[in-house]
Amino acid sequence: MAYTEADLLEIQERISKNRKVNARNKPKSKVKREIKPEHKDLQVVASPTAHNGNLAIQEITIPIRFPSLNDYTNANRGNKYGGAGMKKEYTDAVTLFCKQVKLNTVEKPCRIGFTWYDNAMRDPDNIAFAKKFILDGIVTAGVLPNDTWRWIKGFSDDFVKCKKVDAKVVVTIKEV
Repeated sequence: MAYTEADLLEIQERISKNRKVNARNKPKSKVKREIKPEHKDLQVVASPTAHNGNLAIQEITIPIRFPSLNDYTNANRGNKYGGAGMKKEYTDAVTLFCKQVKLNTVEKPCRIGFTWYDNAMRDPDNIAFAKKFILDGIVTAGVLPNDTWRWIKGFSDDFVKCKKVDAKVVVTIKEV
């Protein structure tokens, strides 16, 4: 399913409602950072169910450059609510994407694969930190019942170098 620029701008508008940015382009206290759909073709791609034998595989491409662990740590240092606001913002963005592409509910334990497209300026472990936001968004959207040991049997992370403006993450949910 492909989204137009207007669709993604509507999602961004819902996320960034009532946001103000000061002259230094840094968030004020209690104000969230603006999520920009930075992927050039502005598409959210999902293949809700691809059956591989008895296994269901779902995939979603999220065209957002998620914050790194360093960004999250700095937000927590700057304001006691900064980290919570950042987490809520990105979790809500993932929830909206999952609901709009209508992913199926997972009925069995699964393995989740992440393919991170980002520039080489950030360490892979800092980039992969954002899986917390993604998993919480998937649970909130009702795709995954919970992100506990019972439902998640493992993760895999792959990293692909690209330009900063092409940053995205491809999430693959595979029932085991």
